[in-house]
Amino acid sequence: MLPYFPSRRPGTARAAPKTTTMSHLLGDVTAVLMAKDPAAGAAKTRLTADGTWSAADARILAEAMLRCVILRLRGAAARLVLAVTPDGEAERLADRLGVGRIEVLDQGAGDLGRRLDRVWRQVGIDGPVAFFGGDSPDVPAHMLAGIPCALERCDVAVGPTRDGGYWTLAAARYRPEVLLDIDWGSTHVYDQTRRNATKAGLVVETLPVWHDVDHPADVEALRQRVRALGHGSKGPPSDTDPLQWMAEQLDKFRLSNEPRESAPS
Repeated sequence: MLPYFPSRRPGTARAAPKTTTMSHLLGDVTAVLMAKDPAAGAAKTRLTADGTWSAADARILAEAMLRCVILRLRGAAARLVLAVTPDGEAERLADRLGVGRIEVLDQGAGDLGRRLDRVWRQVGIDGPVAFFGGDSPDVPAHMLAGIPCALERCDVAVGPTRDGGYWTLAAARYRPEVLLDIDWGSTHVYDQTRRNATKAGLVVETLPVWHDVDHPADVEALRQRVRALGHGSKGPPSDTDPLQWMAEQLDKFRLSNEPRESAPS
């Protein structure tokens, strides 16, 4: 089992975990992590669809991935905002994940497009923003560093995933047009987002493709990627620390779920 991150006792303060800095790879881009509280239920439902994963295990994995993303973005961004659904759960989620003090927002009601729009307006409409989710915890540091570089050349930058979604949506300023009429959760999200931007006359740049975690095979692929990075990666040590932690959690989970040989009769 992956570890559960216990909340602190009421009235006590806890400092943020020590992580080495990634030297603000995102520059002046505000990083926003859009998260669903796994404790609210229905966490990683594609993992549980065939019975391979229990709902409890899926929740634990989702929390570990969110923690990894938060720790990495905290080092990469000058400003990090955790936006959570359902409303009212953001502080409890941050506390449970053990990530210390962090700026939090409620996502509000509606589909993902409406919630992104609402959070975007609260974060600020005039500066560069990059939205992330919890499904791609191991995006390489050089790809994160590419976001502010892209926004110097374009209005909107989108990092697609192999299933038709995206691991980031970034823009130099508030661009609500890109969020309209999207079939959220489908294989068309990236294409429809790019279509919206082009239709609005915006300059769009496609960032490198990366992986996300939806199915059991994706979890093992993630484990192999972060384990390889944690052993001999040439990336900056500041990048490998949260990923090394993620690899250790995935190793523990794998061991706890390996089939055991029956005792001889």
